[in-house]
Amino acid sequence: MAHAFHAAGGNRLDTAHLYCDGDNERAVGQWINKRGLRDEIVILGNGAHNSRDRKRVTPYDIQSDLHDSLARSKVDSIDLYLLHKDDPEKPVGPIVETRHAAKEAGQIDAYDGVSVSGPAGEGARLVPRERRHAICLVRSGRGLLQRPLPSRQP
Repeated sequence: MAHAFHAAGGNRLDTAHLYCDGDNERAVGQWINKRGLRDEIVILGNGAHNSRDRKRVTPYDIQSDLHDSLARSKVDSIDLYLLHKDDPEKPVGPIVETRHAAKEAGQIDAYDGVSVSGPAGEGARLVPRERRHAICLVRSGRGLLQRPLPSRQP
């Protein structure tokens, strides 16, 4: 199925730490690496999804999920890394700093807000400051949507 997707021009694959207990990332990585397609495929990664036991939007969980995702997929970096959901009870600074450090370390090429759709502007606080005027990527049941970020006070 992945071959037909790519042959039809598809080039973005959505992966996540929690999808199929990591088998999604393993399968995507194996497919990309076996065919030498890393430069042609955009990997959209997701992490820090809350568990039944606790909220996981923490610097530790973001970094842990990212390390697991890279190891499972056997790629050097993830093209765009999102969080599954925001946790407004957590301070935003450490969350953004953790993803920025991962970008600086070459683990991810870009990061943005959250991947789960919700109320307008959900996760906008997690968008890097230099992108707050731009676009928030949100995943719906039908794929990626782009919508302008709500206006915010500086």
